[in-house]
Amino acid sequence: MTSHLEQITSQERRETWLSSFDPRTRLLTAIALSVLLALSMNFPVFYFSLIAGLILWTSSELKSSILLKRVLILNFFILVLFVTVPWNVHGIKLFSVCGFGYSKVGFLKCIAIALRSNAILLVCSALLAGIDPVTLGHALRQLYVPKKLAVLLLLTVRYLEVLSRESSQLRNAMRARAFRLKNRLHCYRSIASFAGMLLVKSYDRSERVMQAMKCRGFRGEFHLAKTFSFKFRDWVFLGVAALLAIAEIAAEIWRLP
Repeated sequence: MTSHLEQITSQERRETWLSSFDPRTRLLTAIALSVLLALSMNFPVFYFSLIAGLILWTSSELKSSILLKRVLILNFFILVLFVTVPWNVHGIKLFSVCGFGYSKVGFLKCIAIALRSNAILLVCSALLAGIDPVTLGHALRQLYVPKKLAVLLLLTVRYLEVLSRESSQLRNAMRARAFRLKNRLHCYRSIASFAGMLLVKSYDRSERVMQAMKCRGFRGEFHLAKTFSFKFRDWVFLGVAALLAIAEIAAEIWRLP
């Protein structure tokens, strides 16, 4: 599992100056900007955030191929909104089909959602690129996130690969018995049995893991050999992020055209 995480991290990494900042600095900035963008309805804020996200990406460790894949996945779901939402919103109609109007207000709302979502994706991907899950969990803990949530994150990341292997073994066993996915009652029963067996195996594995951790003196918290420390550049970065946040709030209040 460790090698798998290292492989993922190495695929994303290209060392830049942004990686020299404390993980807590990057995490705080990503959370603050994401919350502000989620609450904003001002288009200039979205445009500015998209530009800022692109600038951060050029200075991050995230490769363009990985970012492009994430953007395509996100916008595939946003495209569904453009196809469905404007038909259910009242207002000026851009066009009509069989008596159903495609609302201009709904279309603008979908554009706002698209811009907001892509801006959040760019900012978070750029700021959090290169931070491995274990370091992220410890950073959350040092930011006074409840200990149970931080431990839950670390354990979830640790055993996702284990559950994936268990799932692959069950699927291979079903294929070996000539299982083919079809629209039949037998297939639905088989899928339900597959989900139930995976749940049972997960519970059994969690019990064995907990017993092994208790035998090794686990007391509810993981320890990290490397300690975090804010440096002068971290405070400068947080200050710039705070100014950007204030500018976004001001633009939202005064509704810049």
